[in-house]
Amino acid sequence: MYRDHLGMQEGYKHFDGTLGWHGNLTKPMAFEDLVAKVKEFSGNIIGETWTELKTIKSVVVCTGLGGMVNELALASGADCYILGQNTMPAAMTGFKAVIEIGHTLSEWHGLLFWQRILKGIKVDLAPVELDSFGTEVHNPKRQRAV
Repeated sequence: MYRDHLGMQEGYKHFDGTLGWHGNLTKPMAFEDLVAKVKEFSGNIIGETWTELKTIKSVVVCTGLGGMVNELALASGADCYILGQNTMPAAMTGFKAVIEIGHTLSEWHGLLFWQRILKGIKVDLAPVELDSFGTEVHNPKRQRAV
């Protein structure tokens, strides 16, 4: 999961009880390094990245259409918002740093997780992506390894 790959400290918590989670990083990192870690885990970043900070100490993560809960995420007090799809330009969210992965790219890991747990049950991993503006784009060449 993102929290493990990013190195969030023990004690991370859901920021609203159901969606996303937030917490401090085990060690602060440069924004560029955090972007590289997110890109490595997600396979790509097709949305906006933006920052006013050089070093990130805490993050809040909400995959999918995280932009629908910007205010809840902002209340976490995290330095950086890592989300699937935003509903506004990153600079207008109130965060000092934003990494917008791309709606579907941010959710692949959950699908792969369920596919591993539900062995023998087909989990649809259709080659469809949503860009950062929510437009469906069919990409038949896109395949995800399990």
